[in-house]
Amino acid sequence: DFLNTCPIIGALRSDTIRDRHWEQLMEITKKEFDIPNKNPEFQLREFLDLRLVDFALAVEEITEKAAREAKHEETLVNLEATWETVVFVMVPYKDTDVPLLKMNDEDVEMLESDLLTLSSMVTSRYTQFKKQSSAWQTSLTNVGECYQLLSEMQRMWSYLEPLFIGGMFAWYGYFVSADHALRVHIRLCQAVNILEICKYRVAFKLLA
Repeated sequence: DFLNTCPIIGALRSDTIRDRHWEQLMEITKKEFDIPNKNPEFQLREFLDLRLVDFALAVEEITEKAAREAKHEETLVNLEATWETVVFVMVPYKDTDVPLLKMNDEDVEMLESDLLTLSSMVTSRYTQFKKQSSAWQTSLTNVGECYQLLSEMQRMWSYLEPLFIGGMFAWYGYFVSADHALRVHIRLCQAVNILEICKYRVAFKLLA
């Protein structure tokens, strides 16, 4: 039993094991014990007394679950660190005083990649971080939709602007409306985190 228990103990010593996983192990073994990470005097004999070899498959499932959850947790931490610095980039448009807003190509690629990752996390059978993953999925979906609306608005404005400037005043009403909407969005988006701006997706739709 000792030789069979050693690999199990090694798996449980992983840095991914949290208190909740030890508590699950207590439920499976029907035994209460001190969580080893919190008790430096926890001895090998106490592990052997748990007869973990009798629950080898369950322990394997717990350690696999812990590893997957740790990966999900790391992804969420990285998302927080990465997206808190993303803003719209302002690009001058011809000789006008109206800059156009865009996302860097790297940020667009990151958005697509992160949404794929989050889709996998949300549908995973490991649900510890499903709520946070779903919230991030909603936030990044909003970013994608708002950027699409903004791009459409800017395309309309850049189409109408030369017509109006060229003297086709029949387009005046359309241009004024598009110009006003674009300038409002530029004021809203100036140097503000893209996640914060895109919380107001409904406003984007109303102004688009």
